[in-house]
Amino acid sequence: MVEHGYHEATVSQIVEAAGVSRRTFYQYFSSKEECFVDTYRVVEDFVLGEMRQAGADTDDCASRVRARLQAGLGVVAANPDLALFLLAAPQSAGGEVLENYSTLLRKLRELLKDGMSPLPEDRRPPEAIDDGLAGGIASLIVHGVRAGEGEEIAARLDEIFELVLTPYVGGAAAAAAVRGRRSMSPR
Repeated sequence: MVEHGYHEATVSQIVEAAGVSRRTFYQYFSSKEECFVDTYRVVEDFVLGEMRQAGADTDDCASRVRARLQAGLGVVAANPDLALFLLAAPQSAGGEVLENYSTLLRKLRELLKDGMSPLPEDRRPPEAIDDGLAGGIASLIVHGVRAGEGEEIAARLDEIFELVLTPYVGGAAAAAAVRGRRSMSPR
């Protein structure tokens, strides 16, 4: 589906790539959509699990967010097609496939926010900023992979880290966190 696109990929191409028979495919899945959705959930669980685990052992907000981003970008760098499967293919598919993409972005947003200290209600950025950050990061990753820079995507950690922190702590504190000064007090 990454190679051909969701709508253009056929069950015949899927079974050939998987090295299974058409009969075996239909023993497990009733349709291409069901196969994609089930596979998507497995891949999503893996990536989010790696990210959750990466920040679990620190109480420092900046370190936790950075570790989670680094883990996610590391998975993408190790397998750029995985990024296209998760972040690009669903957008043209529609239906339940697209809903899974929206759910993934929400889960990523919550995972990164969970890594930060809570802000008082009056200083919390609007949810649209969180949505924009998640979508923007996804777009940066997809663009990098499509430009042939998938394996180098992890090198963009600092700029993505700063991008994620800025709405919560302000530009100066985010830049300081990137430079290693862990001053994460809200602006």
